[in-house]
Amino acid sequence: MNHLQTIGRVLNIQHFCSADGPGVRTTVFLKGCSLRCKWCSNPESINERAELGYDRSKCLGKAACGRCLKPPCPTGAMYVVDGDDDRVHVNWALASDSPETCASVCPTGALTVFGRTMTVAEEVYFVC
Repeated sequence: MNHLQTIGRVLNIQHFCSADGPGVRTTVFLKGCSLRCKWCSNPESINERAELGYDRSKCLGKAACGRCLKPPCPTGAMYVVDGDDDRVHVNWALASDSPETCASVCPTGALTVFGRTMTVAEEVYFVC
């Protein structure tokens, strides 16, 4: 087997890291950590599946955008509360089945995906 074709889920590739030791390096953060440390700095790395992330401050709201309220995002995964500030809320149980689908329609980046499936060859390409 060609080891460059091995697949994993990458949370983030961070260039120019200088924390946690001497020198400057590129750090590849992977999903699927089994340790469950109480002081975990990256809890989004625990689950090995891709997960939806939501930054409510970047949401334009239903009136100005509303793209995530329609297909291809699953019905009911995103909703607006009447009388609220018009910004979208997330039904995590419904949205977790297709995080890539929901995030792909968001023009502002309010919806993102934690975790991307990559081969070792792709990781090397992004690191270098």
